[in-house]
Parts: sequence; C-alpha cells; structure tokens
Amino acid sequence: MLNKLLLTLAIAFASISTATNAEQLTESGWWVEVIGDSNKADHAVIIFKAVNNNGQLAICGSIFNKGIPTRLFRNVMGNYLISVNNSPVLRNINSFGTAHSEEQLAEASACRDTGMRWVEGANALITTRLTRRNY
Repeated sequence: MLNKLLLTLAIAFASISTATNAEQLTESGWWVEVIGDSNKADHAVIIFKAVNNNGQLAICGSIFNKGIPTRLFRNVMGNYLISVNNSPVLRNINSFGTAHSEEQLAEASACRDTGMRWVEGANALITTRLTRRNY
C-alpha cells in the first residue's frame, strides 16, 4: 500500500512542470498550485504571490499538506523553484507558512525577500518548477 502511495505521489510531483504567470507586477491575488488530486485524501495545495516589501520584491506563500508523508513532502518543497523573468528568486519553499486547512492558506502565509527591486507595473514572468524529478 505504501509503495502504491509513493508511486502515485512521485507521478503527481513529476507532473509539476513549469507553471507560468505573466502579469504586471502589482500586489494582486494568489497563484495556486495543487499537487495530486484535490478530491482525494493525499494532496497538497501551495499558494504564493508577489508583494512590495519596502521597495523589494518578496514572495509570500503558504502550504497545505493532506496525507503526503512529511519527509517526502519537505524534500519536494526543498526542490521547488520560483523564478521571476527567468531569474531564480526562491529555491526552497519550506519556509512558506503551513496551513492546517485549505481555508487557512492565506492567513498562514510567510514572506521571503528575493533580492530583486520592486518595479510597480513592470511586466513579470513568474514560473515555478521542481529542480529534481526523482524522489
């Protein structure tokens, strides 16, 4: 049973390809990514958004994990890459906030500075991907 679960999760994690959001840089809504099938017991939801933190670009985010083994999940989140205009800004999202339910995702968010300057209204291509495919 555990091997079947791990195989299913490996397929779900491998299916995270590059998610792309091309937008003007404004403090707007959340980007949402779901790992696995949200209608099943074992899935995760990741939300994040760009924010202006005293003139610097920060990425705020939160993670909800339901049923995916913690060690595997933390390993995957450690290999999660967020890029802005093809420049990596976050290579590990384990520092994102942890929500205890999907309804608490926005409230549980934590922010990380990217080292990039915030330019209001600038076009930004935000992409996400896993840096590793085998877990």
